[in-house]
Amino acid sequence: MVRSARSSAFAERLDKARDQVRPSQPFLEASDGVLTYGELFDRIDRLASLFRERGVNEGDRVLLCTQSDRECVALYMAAVRWGAAAVVADPEATADELGQLVRVTEPRLAFIDRRALDQLGSGPDADLGLGVDCVPVVTGARRGRSLRDRLLGGSPSSDAGGSAYPALLDALAPAAELPPLPAETSPAHILFTSGTTDGPKGVVVTHRSLAAHMDTLVRHYGYDATTRVLNLLPLHHTDGITQGPTLVAMTGGTVVRPFRFRVQAVDDLLEAVYRERITHLYSTPTMLSLLLRLGEDYADSFDTPDFRFVISSAGLLSEALWTEFERFFRTCVVNVYGLTETVSGSLYCGPDDATRRLGTLGKPVDCAARLVDDAGEDVPVGSAGELLLRGEHVTPGYFRQPEETQKVLRDGWLHTGDLCTCDEDGFYRMVGRKKNVIVTGGINVVPEEVSGVLRRLPGVRAAETVGVRDGVWGERVVSFVELEPDAADADTAMTPDALASGCRAHLAPEKIPHRFHVVEELPRGPAGKVLLGELRALAEKLGGGPGGGGISPDDTRRTVIRIAADCFQQPEASLAPSSSPENTDGWDSFAHMSLILDLEEAFAVRFTSRDIMSVRSLADAEEIVCEKRLTG
Repeated sequence: MVRSARSSAFAERLDKARDQVRPSQPFLEASDGVLTYGELFDRIDRLASLFRERGVNEGDRVLLCTQSDRECVALYMAAVRWGAAAVVADPEATADELGQLVRVTEPRLAFIDRRALDQLGSGPDADLGLGVDCVPVVTGARRGRSLRDRLLGGSPSSDAGGSAYPALLDALAPAAELPPLPAETSPAHILFTSGTTDGPKGVVVTHRSLAAHMDTLVRHYGYDATTRVLNLLPLHHTDGITQGPTLVAMTGGTVVRPFRFRVQAVDDLLEAVYRERITHLYSTPTMLSLLLRLGEDYADSFDTPDFRFVISSAGLLSEALWTEFERFFRTCVVNVYGLTETVSGSLYCGPDDATRRLGTLGKPVDCAARLVDDAGEDVPVGSAGELLLRGEHVTPGYFRQPEETQKVLRDGWLHTGDLCTCDEDGFYRMVGRKKNVIVTGGINVVPEEVSGVLRRLPGVRAAETVGVRDGVWGERVVSFVELEPDAADADTAMTPDALASGCRAHLAPEKIPHRFHVVEELPRGPAGKVLLGELRALAEKLGGGPGGGGISPDDTRRTVIRIAADCFQQPEASLAPSSSPENTDGWDSFAHMSLILDLEEAFAVRFTSRDIMSVRSLADAEEIVCEKRLTG
């Protein structure tokens, strides 16, 4: 197919891969199955028939919300090739969050896990609020209808009845011809990112931006058909979807996602580098910290004939962690600075010598950068200023938010809100943020969003949220709450447990504060404005134990449960020695590591990597603590 000057170079490259890549070549190796290039193109062709049947046009939004990596990736690639804007949602989103996403994007078609739809059925957004054409996603079962279903006709809403995805593909003939290549100005995807406002912002990435950035990554990192990228980052985040499946589609390589990242799988991850012949590992500073802490028996993990380097993004990589990781594992770490607004990267520190200097963000690649003061004037060399970026990879703006777009895009420059310095050699360093955003474990959390949820809870008069520095997560989310006078004395007073429960109903797990502090009055200035600096200092001071202290190391079991309740944001009464990740909400990998770190601090002990991965219940944690206290 001949491409005009305005057609999508990314879609053209995808079409060419049909003739250039063996159909049996793995495109994705995921925990829920392998997707070969042949199967990918079959999915694209059959979904083209479905998109045509459902009236999806170029530029329409297609919402994707599924736990299945295999199906999310297939649906994403099909939507982008069709010319629709793929809206990739957090599969753990609450009903409120998913409903808001639907209202903002007004998708023409939505693919949502049956499990999530069942949860929506009990909420205010049971029909997604707008009567959206919705296809349930049901995975883990054979495609096609059983003999019983065929004989009885099946229910249109039943999982096996053929109306759910991917079973419905069996009834769809592959499209005889795909539509013309999308225009390069058409949106390829819309990803939602936390900004400085109460609500999330949908970052529009066009086909032009996507192709330009993929070209940069392929050239700068030396990707080719032999590339095997290990990327476990969430697909609803830009580093997960673009620096994985989207990237390898440009080269005929393979993206490997054999499991969800969790603390107990650190050894599996490091073993996978050799076993899966990985060439590149995508990570975050938090992941690197955990690998360094827990990988003491795997120092040679990256010493393979295939592996080239680790790529760290989605957070500030400290020079100390960077140096120690490279020393211990004897491998190169490439540090990347970027935003969802720039597809993923803009500044690169390595792998080449020209851009590599430890402790820095490196240099701009295929884009221009400036540092300016509050008046918009360029600052002198070595002085701090706001980082501005310009290039083909920069977003044209936020979806249906012109005012927010105008705040960050002025005269062709993207105002990042990050403060940096630049030395005489052109290397950039991060020194702070103008934006009020908390980055915890590589996830952006808007404090105003969290505080807004808290303020809507009964009995809450005021609430403010701040980030507290943390050696593993970068920052932790801490909220201060001021109660109504009558509410503080009521039987139903908002305790930290009740506040956490209220947040769980409206916020994704990673946004729920690590600690809640109920105070008589928030510190305010003469004009009544809450003094966030004082709150951060207070949060740092109170950070010695769950809820700000008060634990009793002499009562080991009670203390373990109290700390666990704080880490998992669960009532103490709901926890017991038998509590485990399988039966405890909120006990994920990050919460697991928070539990370990808080136990170490509370009891003045040190868990080995083997200890950390052997904690499969609170009884295990208690036993290890008791043993270490006895042995000193």
